[in-house]
Amino acid sequence: MSHVEIRCVDKQGIEDAILIAHNAMLDRYTIQYRPRSMDTYLLFQQIIMDGSKLNDFSQSQSLSNEYAFSLGTSFLCKTDYMCSSKECNDLRIIASEIGTLLRKKINDTKNIYDILRIYQAWINNYFKYQQTGEIKDHSAVSLLKNRTGVCQAIAAMSLLVLP
Repeated sequence: MSHVEIRCVDKQGIEDAILIAHNAMLDRYTIQYRPRSMDTYLLFQQIIMDGSKLNDFSQSQSLSNEYAFSLGTSFLCKTDYMCSSKECNDLRIIASEIGTLLRKKINDTKNIYDILRIYQAWINNYFKYQQTGEIKDHSAVSLLKNRTGVCQAIAAMSLLVLP
């Protein structure tokens, strides 16, 4: 994907821009932001480095992130992902279908522990925890393709299915 530039004017705009870029699995983007003071710039840097808004599926499936700051002008992010944007989109569609099927099994259960037990049983039934030492072991896309993976792949799948 080509380089994308996003302009924003406040803290919420920065957070929204990051979420949009990660949900689209953009491999390179720049957020243009003009802070009014050094404190604002430090806040901007904290939002990016803290990562609290980045704990989502796309972040869990990234191999590496590179951040570059330019005081008062922009923040550049370059990310390498374990899967392509198309694979990610396909996975999100499949995860939605899996969620629909699991909801039928859950029925009217409101107890979160019962819901998690049903989900865990489904995971145990369809997937095998297996570590081969390869990057693919950590990929949710690979988990669906090969029915094997490690905890990171299962957790990434859970981020898509459970909501």
